[in-house]
Amino acid sequence: MMFEIQLPTEHSMSLRRPLSNDIMENSKVIIFDMDGVIINSVDMMYQLNIDRFPGSTKKDFEELFTGNIWKQIEHLKKTHQENLLSEEETKEVRRVYSENKTQNVQLYDGMFELLKSLNNERYPFLQTTILCNY
Repeated sequence: MMFEIQLPTEHSMSLRRPLSNDIMENSKVIIFDMDGVIINSVDMMYQLNIDRFPGSTKKDFEELFTGNIWKQIEHLKKTHQENLLSEEETKEVRRVYSENKTQNVQLYDGMFELLKSLNNERYPFLQTTILCNY
């Protein structure tokens, strides 16, 4: 089994390595959410969604990363008239988001060192993201 985490290109260290069955069966796995935990993607999310939620502010998008994201998205939809995107527009926003989140965002302070330390200590860890799906 392999695990891999993509870091913004300025941190091009590979954190890819095989995990033995023994490690997976006898270890705890550390799971990080990518957006708002490992990387600061607030600005990118805001820029990609300005037209979708007219009148929204950067603060509205910062709140997506505190608490339950689905409740925050529903609040955003209720407080700012959502301009529904076509299927093609939605695909384009997701494509741009996916491409940019590993190239044009910053890791939070200390995160690179933490991930490197976990890797060196052979802790299995995974990253996940769901923001490109809303």
